Amino acid sequence: MKNQGFALAIFGTLFFLIDTGFAIQCWKCTSQTDATCRDYFNTTRILLNQRHMDAYSYGNLQPARTDPHLSPCDGMHTSTFGQFKNVCLKRVISTPNGLHEVHRECRMVHKDLRVGDCPDEILNNRPRDMEYCGTCEYDGCNSATTHSIAFFGLLPALLLLLEK
Repeated sequence: MKNQGFALAIFGTLFFLIDTGFAIQCWKCTSQTDATCRDYFNTTRILLNQRHMDAYSYGNLQPARTDPHLSPCDGMHTSTFGQFKNVCLKRVISTPNGLHEVHRECRMVHKDLRVGDCPDEILNNRPRDMEYCGTCEYDGCNSATTHSIAFFGLLPALLLLLEK
């Protein structure tokens, strides 16, 4: 019985480490298809709207998501020999009519890219009207809001370990 509790605690700890440690989640949207993707990016309002729409059934057809949503970047598992890493990317491009087009997405980049820098493949093919390009490496960081670390899921597993 003691061994089962210990094994459960270890499994729970590993599950939460893998879940939060390897899959960064980035906001994915473009202001071309959804105006809520523009700055000021109100993540609280977006999440409330998503909860409201989640109850709606589309039957067998699931429309492509164009609304801002958090998307897991799981390309990390396919990177070769650890040469690449996943980051969140935000780009702002000015349009001829004076508006700003905002793109938020996941991107796999070389592991040596510093936080805040723009990937070389974007800089080399940079549109003349790009005003901002930057990367970051924590969940939801390509929004305009702050983040909170969610390691509280580890607490029950750690308490089981300390109970021994």
